[in-house]
Amino acid sequence: MGLGAYAARELGAGRVDIWVNNAGATQTFKALVDEADPRVLMRVVDTNLTGAMFGAGAALRGMRKQATGGKVFFIDGAGGDGDATPRSAAYGASKRGLSQLMVPNPSPTPEPLAAHGAAP
Repeated sequence: MGLGAYAARELGAGRVDIWVNNAGATQTFKALVDEADPRVLMRVVDTNLTGAMFGAGAALRGMRKQATGGKVFFIDGAGGDGDATPRSAAYGASKRGLSQLMVPNPSPTPEPLAAHGAAP
């Protein structure tokens, strides 16, 4: 189900004005990359980066159709500012990658869309 359909059904508004990517996963047992279970590393990256990318993309597709656009927020955490995340490299790398999603994409027409980052 698309976000617009969800909003129409669940919220009665038929629109999404604000989307917050706040999901986060980390390694249960902290380990160096070469010692960590690859499935755990993939789960962390899939949740923190891939999930945010797909979620923001779905939200933006709906927001582009709205005259008032919308705002997308990415909640980063440790590593989001580039600092090291010892024994949690997948977490830090995935949160650092969020900054790339906040860079505006060129558009042929001006749109009232914005992406923001926030760190707890």
